[in-house]
Amino acid sequence: MIPTNPINNYLKKHGFKAFHPKAALFDMDGVLFNSMPSHAESWYLAMKECGLRMTRHQAYLYEGMRGVETIKMKAHEQWGREISDAEAKIIYAVKTQYFSKYQPIPKMDGVEDIMKSLKKQNIKIGVVTGSGQTSLLNRLVEAFPGLIERKNVTTSFDVTRGKPQPDPYLTGLKKLHMKPWQAIVIENAPLGVQSAAAAGIFCIAVNTGPLGDYLLWKAGANIVVHSMFEAKALLDNLTKVEVTKQFGKPQTETEVLPIHMTRDERWNHQLERIKDYIKKNKHNPSKHKREDAAMISWLKYNKKVYTRGLMLASRRKKFESLLKLMKKAYRVNQWSPTVIP
Repeated sequence: MIPTNPINNYLKKHGFKAFHPKAALFDMDGVLFNSMPSHAESWYLAMKECGLRMTRHQAYLYEGMRGVETIKMKAHEQWGREISDAEAKIIYAVKTQYFSKYQPIPKMDGVEDIMKSLKKQNIKIGVVTGSGQTSLLNRLVEAFPGLIERKNVTTSFDVTRGKPQPDPYLTGLKKLHMKPWQAIVIENAPLGVQSAAAAGIFCIAVNTGPLGDYLLWKAGANIVVHSMFEAKALLDNLTKVEVTKQFGKPQTETEVLPIHMTRDERWNHQLERIKDYIKKNKHNPSKHKREDAAMISWLKYNKKVYTRGLMLASRRKKFESLLKLMKKAYRVNQWSPTVIP
């Protein structure tokens, strides 16, 4: 079981006496940009062209590592020799060529809302990426105007040891003049989570790819979610938390589900949780109540998926039953004192 209090668990693990977030450090690929499918395909094609084998699935496993390091590792495994940085850069240039064909890469749905919310709270924003793709790096400031400053971006060019080493996130902290207990990392890749954990920073892992949640928990994630909408609800709460007493109870409780739950089980759990809430309180979750934020974010995301016709068939009827209950609750609250059965 994952501890129900991730903040206390974080404090105990690192021996810190305080947790007071003043900054958020975002990974880029799979967090800011929905770029990982394009990266995976580019890695597969480039490695094949250069006589190396790398599956698309492996691209997700190695995400966050500096491109040159990934190439040198695969060359050592398959060619049985060490190659120079210069040789690796030639192969990386081929990968970059393939990747350029997929431009422009869209922003990750919901991440800009997170940044705007953080800015309103005067939370500093930084970016920490293992990428050396100049096409995306050059777009960061333009794609997130007023939210990201170039001086607060840490890339593969700023460090000699990439993720999973702590160097990238330690550099990101330094640029924002923060200590580990004053920041939160938003990651999506196991190696990135490892890097954040090694740097002693609280990490929210947003599983936006095909890898199992267990890899993110194993890497050291403090919380795992499955959409930026869920992440926003958590961040809205966590940035208001201040723990100054060693292992003290934080002011905001965050529900974290057991690691053994599948995605479907988590989805069903949240659905039933909202149904129980409506039946118990005789009204729908409110955007004006901070404690309802996670439910509101889940509803917002799933309504969008449902409306676009992208919801799994196994979930549609269940979600429709929730929508009917919400409609009934709204009418009850607005027009009559009828009790919801």
